Amino acid sequence: YWGAYEEVPFLHFNVCFYHSIETSILEGRTRFEPGAGGEHKLARGFAPTLTHSIHTVTEPRFSAAIADFCSRERELLAEELTIR
Repeated sequence: YWGAYEEVPFLHFNVCFYHSIETSILEGRTRFEPGAGGEHKLARGFAPTLTHSIHTVTEPRFSAAIADFCSRERELLAEELTIR
């Protein structure tokens, strides 16, 4: 895991997915959103969904590059979600 002192197999999925899913079930939640991105989520039964970000990028060059990427990504995701 990033910054870990030792390699722990499946740590990311245990922390980010399985633990959170178990907690959601125990607390009676009816929905669990594992976050944006990652085709690896399909293999774990998560269908793609649109998510929203409220991040602010103050560096103009980064902001422009990220806005460009998000625009292209939004179009690709819209196509993919339409196909499903």
